[in-house]
Amino acid sequence: CVAQDRQIHHVVMVMSAVNLIDTTALHALRELNCTLGQSQIKLHLSEINGPVMDRLQHSGLFKGELSGQVFLSTAQAYQSLSGAAEAENSA
Repeated sequence: CVAQDRQIHHVVMVMSAVNLIDTTALHALRELNCTLGQSQIKLHLSEINGPVMDRLQHSGLFKGELSGQVFLSTAQAYQSLSGAAEAENSA
């Protein structure tokens, strides 16, 4: 289970194939964020399509609920998070 692995600090959900997000999906996303957060794992989102981004912004998820960051691309997420991991390991 990801939440029990102490080596994992970040999870990136690539949302490029998501074209619609309903209330049930928003609830599931909040629950996933909360469950991962209890294990000190941050949930990040990348490649969110415009209509989905609008829905997420209106849901309040981006107003302090999301434990991680939103990235324009998966490559950007990898670069940012791998740099953070290297900094944590060198400290």
